[in-house]
Amino acid sequence: MASVPDRPDDIPVLTQDEVTQLFDPLTGADAVALGVSGGPDSLALLYLFNDWRLQTGWTGRVLVLTVDHRLRDESAQEAATVSRHCEQLGLDHRILVWDGEKPASNLQAEARDARYRLMAQDMRAARVTCLLLAHHRDDQVETFLDRLTRGSGVYGLGAMARDQANGPFGLRLMRPLLGLPKARLIGELTARKISWAEDPSNRDPDYKRVRLRTMAGLLAEEGLEPDRLVETARRLRRAADAIDTWVANIWRASVTEHPAGPLRLDFANLAGLPREVRLRLLARMIRRVTGRDKPLRLSKLEFLEDRVLSGDAQQTLSGAIVLRKGRDLFVWKEAGRELPARILLAEGSKGNWDDRYCYSRQDAVSESGPGPLTLGALDQVPGTSAQIDWPAGWPKPAFACAPALRLGDRLLFVPGLFEAAGTRFMSDVMLCRLPDRAADMLAHGKDGQGPEACIY
Repeated sequence: MASVPDRPDDIPVLTQDEVTQLFDPLTGADAVALGVSGGPDSLALLYLFNDWRLQTGWTGRVLVLTVDHRLRDESAQEAATVSRHCEQLGLDHRILVWDGEKPASNLQAEARDARYRLMAQDMRAARVTCLLLAHHRDDQVETFLDRLTRGSGVYGLGAMARDQANGPFGLRLMRPLLGLPKARLIGELTARKISWAEDPSNRDPDYKRVRLRTMAGLLAEEGLEPDRLVETARRLRRAADAIDTWVANIWRASVTEHPAGPLRLDFANLAGLPREVRLRLLARMIRRVTGRDKPLRLSKLEFLEDRVLSGDAQQTLSGAIVLRKGRDLFVWKEAGRELPARILLAEGSKGNWDDRYCYSRQDAVSESGPGPLTLGALDQVPGTSAQIDWPAGWPKPAFACAPALRLGDRLLFVPGLFEAAGTRFMSDVMLCRLPDRAADMLAHGKDGQGPEACIY
């Protein structure tokens, strides 16, 4: 643990009004989780949040989560130290461990993914959806510069959102400290005589984020101050919001979603749009049919759009097939080398299938017959083509990954395509499309871009 340095005289601690303003968006929340690693940023978040909680009399549930990645010998001790801080503050704290063999490459990205996954699992069990993170102004600058080096467009350069409704693993991420420089967070801990852990990787130039931090300092010396970069990101985010509103209007008016998964759009409605709007609409369609939150590379999306406009019949990108056929544009999930997993629907089970559909089965089931009740892709069910009255105007391959319920080898139900006669069990089984998180995000005025959710 680092020793406590003397607090610089020119760095004031936050006033009560400033703390209230930081956390005011949480006033109506009934439960939140905090991601706290033991570093200075997250410890400052922990103590400032607790100040606000006590000052305002907020009575919601608080869950503090620390992920021990097991990448350094000190990580277990650092997690235990966070536990002691939480015990002193009277807050519930849990340590989550990233077990198993660690990847040899892309370690930081894999660790970040594991961190969000572990926290999301614990939060779901605790019925908490909102996660507070300690990203600050300096992190925002690094994110902007990182996206700039990758050739990002308006969405990527919008950097991180203060309130990200569509975060990794479905989490709502809130970053109350995003407008504060790191120096003020250090000043808070110093004034309270609180020590913190230092991750050696934060000084290792082998990591890009460390080099970007150095770059930000050099740019500041040339007059490009952090506040100016943050303001640029904010303006780009504002432009992205305008494009998203346009896309949402087009989606409501022109995109048809089949209950079994594929999408259809009148090609003329796509071709007549400005290119930036076309790209965003295509990206959203791809994400909708695949259920994936992974970023799309702008260069690949631009190439696909060029091919579609030039008349090429079929393109593939990020697990989706885009087909221009006559006056229509179709987008559907690519079957690929492996179809979505086939799962057993045991009594009382519930969950989501292929990140596209949710299901549940009640305890009491009236249907009996040979074989188990399973949910899988339509292409996994033999001999189905003759049973289905295929919808006019839709390509048959678009339904290869459609969800299909079957009892043994007998096909029972495919949304919008097939329902077996005399089937009684459907009163005990629920299968429905997961909500379009992008649509929900726009409807509630939330911005969905973040370090993991960025489209391009």
